[in-house]
Amino acid sequence: MYRIDDYRFMEKPNQVQIMEKLVEQHLVADIDASTWYENDTWRKDVIHSLKPPNKSGYCLTNDIVIVGYDKSKNEILYWVVRDSNWTGCGMRGYLKIHR
Repeated sequence: MYRIDDYRFMEKPNQVQIMEKLVEQHLVADIDASTWYENDTWRKDVIHSLKPPNKSGYCLTNDIVIVGYDKSKNEILYWVVRDSNWTGCGMRGYLKIHR
C-alpha cells in the first residue's frame, strides 16, 4: 500500500521543470483527455493532441502519473504516463504522450 505524505502544487510548470522533478519522484497531473478520441490522435503508439481543447469546454477528465520521458527512433519527444483508465491499451496501462 502507498501513502501520500506531502504534496506541492506546481503552477504552470514548463517541460524542463517537470523533467527536473521527475528525477526525484513521479508527478500526478489532471488532464483533459477528450481530444484523445479524435481521428489521428494515436500515431505510432504516441498520443498526439493535434489541437488544444477549447477553453470554454475544458474539462479535467483523467488523473495521470507522469513517470518519465523519452524520445522515439524518429526523434519524437514524449512523456511516459500511467493511467488507470487506459489499462487495456498502450503499454499495459502506460501511455506515451507527445510533449
